[in-house]
Amino acid sequence: MWVIDRAAVVALGQRWLPKCPEPKCQHWVDAEVYLVVYQIITMLLAMGYLVDASLGAFVDYHPLTGAGVTVAHPLRLAGIVAEPGFVPDWFELGPTCRSGRPVAWIHRGSGDLLLRHQKRSVSYNKWCGGSVEKGLEFLCRQIDT
Repeated sequence: MWVIDRAAVVALGQRWLPKCPEPKCQHWVDAEVYLVVYQIITMLLAMGYLVDASLGAFVDYHPLTGAGVTVAHPLRLAGIVAEPGFVPDWFELGPTCRSGRPVAWIHRGSGDLLLRHQKRSVSYNKWCGGSVEKGLEFLCRQIDT
């Protein structure tokens, strides 16, 4: 956890930002999402639920062969991503140990979650709410089913 916390500090300019007088300052919201999502992903990897996770996803696109014609990726089927290609704003969680395929995608800015078999994203507040434990439990249940 120290490594994750340290990475968040580095990402914020080598120090935690001073408390902003504005309510719901976006810097603090971004830092919270960043820390919580990274901690959840790290725990899923350490617990063996995920084989890999990446910052970004190839959506209906293969880096060697180019874009595919078929709209098959969950981010495109949900209407979140319009064109095939590399999407740097979504963490790809997977493949999992069980299925060998990604199980979900998390937007790195908002924390919204798209599960593989759903066409609508789940808001950060609903699936996680800023709690590592709640988010980890939610995703573990999704991977186990």
